[in-house]
Parts: sequence; structure tokens; C-alpha cells
Amino acid sequence: MLVATQAAASKRVAIAKTHLAPVTAVDDRLLDHVISSLSALSRGARLQYALQVGALLLDSFWSGNADNYRDKQKPAGTGFGVLLQERAEALEDLQLSPSTLRNYIRSTIVWRQLPVALRERLDLPNLLALTLLADPGQRLLIAQEAAEGNLNSRQLESRVEQARKQARKGETRGRKPVPAPLKQWRKVCRDAINGDMAKMGAIAAGLPIKDRAEMRASILAAQKSLEALLALIPVE
Repeated sequence: MLVATQAAASKRVAIAKTHLAPVTAVDDRLLDHVISSLSALSRGARLQYALQVGALLLDSFWSGNADNYRDKQKPAGTGFGVLLQERAEALEDLQLSPSTLRNYIRSTIVWRQLPVALRERLDLPNLLALTLLADPGQRLLIAQEAAEGNLNSRQLESRVEQARKQARKGETRGRKPVPAPLKQWRKVCRDAINGDMAKMGAIAAGLPIKDRAEMRASILAAQKSLEALLALIPVE
């Protein structure tokens, strides 16, 4: 019985093989075109979804005005914060974490600020990288390079990181260096505020005579200012 069953199965497989269409040669360029098109459709779908989510959140909680959105604003107490807290489970089911929602909001804001000609030539990873730049001018310049095909995603991220480093260097150069005695003085003040008088005295004693004299003068001046302020505050 088992032998007969196996023979019948083998016969069905043989018959099925005779009815299969022969594999024809397909130009590699056609296959590459299909894969490239599928990739573009996937990128476009992700971008449109991100922009629609970002626009929905901006319209719902910031009246559609990007100027009202503050990336570093604590969400607690805001409508957006209530959404994250009260609908956390629903958002998790949608695979939308708080960081993902913020990324979509930032991407939407950057997308709206770019010229129309550039918008359709950037994908979501490009926009996410551009959100890290505070300078709209640099953001536009790098976006143009990417849109013209001069930068791939990794190169764009590298350019963004270089621009951020240059911006940080510029901020540092714009500040005057803090003299070492002043750094010590600030540390003394912090220790004094924290009530560590012994540590304050030890640091002050280690300063040069001139710096100690300046410190004493500053403390006395501050004392007079505090006394004047105390006189203005009613006791009852």
C-alpha cells in the first residue's frame, strides 16, 4: 500500500513538471529596474506616512504652526504629552514610539521649509539627517547637494556631522576664554552655595595673593549688595 502511494505521488510530480512553463531568460536591466522601482515605492510610502503623521500632530497640538513647536520642550502637561501618556498602548500597537513621533514632526517641519523642487527628491533618512542642523542656510545647501545626486545617504549624514562640528567650533571661538582664577572663583561660589565652607576656604587659600585679594573684594561687594537687598524685603 505504501509503495503504491509513493508511486502515485511520484507520478503526480512528474505530470506537474511537464505542465510548468519553461524559465525564459530575462534581461538583468529589467530585473534591476523592478527592484529599483520597488525600493523607490517603499521609500516614498515611508516618507508620505511620516509627513502625514507629522502634519497630523502639528495640526492637532500646535495649531499647524511649526513655530509653536519646541523640540526640547518637555511633553508633560501638553496635549502631545497627554497623548503619549494616555494612549501609550495604542501607539505601541502602531509601532509609534515617542522618539519616532518627534522625528516625524521634525521631518515635516524641515520638509515644509525646503523649496518644492527639493522636497520630492529627498527621502525620509535625508530629512532626518537635515533635522540635526539648526542653520536653515546650511540645511538648504546640503539638501541641494543631495537632491542633485552629489551625496548619497551616508555622505549626507557625514556632511551634516561636519557642519555641526564646525558650528560648535564657531560657538567656542566666539566666546572669550575663561581665565583660570575665574574658573576657581566660580567653583568656590558653587561650593559656598552648597554649604561646603571648608572646601571653599581650601580652594581660596591656594590662589595667588592677587587673586585672593580680588576674591575678597568681590565677596565684600556682594555682601553689600545682599545687605541692600535684604533691607528692601519686608520682614512681615
